[in-house]
Amino acid sequence: MLIGDIDYREYFDEETVAELQKAFSYYDVDVDGTIGPNELYHMFKKLGKTVSKQQLKEVLSEVDTDGDGEIEFHELCLLEIKMSRGRPKASLLNYKNYLAKRTLDKLEEWFTLNDALDEGTISTDAMMQIAEQQNVKASQDEIEEAIDDIDPQGIGSVDFAKFCAFWAVAIKARHLVNYREFLTAEEVDGYRGIFNDSASDGTLDLKAFDKAMREHGVALRKNQLKGLFQDFDNDGSGNIDFEEFCVMMLRLRSLRRSRIITPETHSCRQLWQEENFTIPELKRSGFGLKDFKQVGIPVGKLYRDGEYTSLELRQAGFSAHELRRGGLGLVDLRSCGYSLADLRLAGFSAAALAEANKSIHTCLSTGHLEMLPHIRPQSLVQKQGESVRHNAFEVLPGGDVSRVFPGSPPASGWRQMTPVIREHTDWKPRLFRDRSISTAALIGTRRMSHVPSGQDGFLLDEHGKMKNPMDITSNSKRHSQRPGVMTLGP
Repeated sequence: MLIGDIDYREYFDEETVAELQKAFSYYDVDVDGTIGPNELYHMFKKLGKTVSKQQLKEVLSEVDTDGDGEIEFHELCLLEIKMSRGRPKASLLNYKNYLAKRTLDKLEEWFTLNDALDEGTISTDAMMQIAEQQNVKASQDEIEEAIDDIDPQGIGSVDFAKFCAFWAVAIKARHLVNYREFLTAEEVDGYRGIFNDSASDGTLDLKAFDKAMREHGVALRKNQLKGLFQDFDNDGSGNIDFEEFCVMMLRLRSLRRSRIITPETHSCRQLWQEENFTIPELKRSGFGLKDFKQVGIPVGKLYRDGEYTSLELRQAGFSAHELRRGGLGLVDLRSCGYSLADLRLAGFSAAALAEANKSIHTCLSTGHLEMLPHIRPQSLVQKQGESVRHNAFEVLPGGDVSRVFPGSPPASGWRQMTPVIREHTDWKPRLFRDRSISTAALIGTRRMSHVPSGQDGFLLDEHGKMKNPMDITSNSKRHSQRPGVMTLGP
């Protein structure tokens, strides 16, 4: 069950869930399937934590997602996660719920570069090196813990699914949440107004967020503010965008999903025209370029608001003429794989085409491929130990370039530049994995019991076992917290 952006099943394995169920049954004194306010108070007391009535009220407000004044089992799991500032486990999560398509494309590229033998695996050392090169947020201990989680037997190699699960944990990715499934259209419009009134350059910093909340009657403690920004500011910029702002509000309100929005339940046209969904919101709901093309969303808007590349638009079937009308330039269109014939039909002059072709041709001939939107790691244009000719150039094994004059074609024949470009732009890695299989299934049944934070939790000890209330109570005076000190994580 997803509450805000948290699904407790991605934090606790079956053994740990059983321990939490044991704790729930123990503190549910009247055996009615819930923990009421009095039971909650005594639970805190038995765990050595003294709470005031106001603190108890705050605890309930943060985890009582249905507002019935009592805590059910899944809400107790949420309480444990919040109290211990837990993180999801690589062996339990589905990486597709955490990583966007563009991130997955980049991970495919890195994985393929490190899978030199094309075996469908990379070493855990290579995985750690990638994490170090990309300056991930996780500490060395957290990285090693994630590796132990996905490779419990110490094999030393992982497939693509495990690499993605590791990456989701290493960058501290949040569960991808479609806030439109939790909020009404009116609530989204209201949050957009609050955000735009306080945003600078389309983002909010900590101070602006705090001010906006206070102006609307919501005062957060300093530790809550700091914790929220630590969780949501993935790039370390100190700012959040509108999507992050909405998901923050979901977490603060502990909202449940009120509807499911997918291409099977809603039409793209309905959401675009009747509910005023933005392109990012439609993408988050599972719609793609094919749907947007059918609805008739202008290609320029797709390029700007949807952050699609010219290559993605070409591969989705948009013509060079449509992209030119959308504001894309000639070199961009040529380098993403449109042919000269396509570009002539789009209205570009012969002189402009010749100049653009010359620029790209020179780069390809010298092996400088940076201007292409996608590069094949093992290029067919430069094979080791061979001289490869295309058009009027010959690229020698050492990387030198010699001129092949018109009228004297190479023995293998001249190559047209469009196929050479598309060898890169349209190339896709072939990874030996089934992306429909969950990471948990790939890892197997062997699991280590985990506490959310990897340390001593609230209801659970450092071994993932239910704490003995009697042991805690005997030392409650020594270990109790004073009122006003106890805090929940965001």
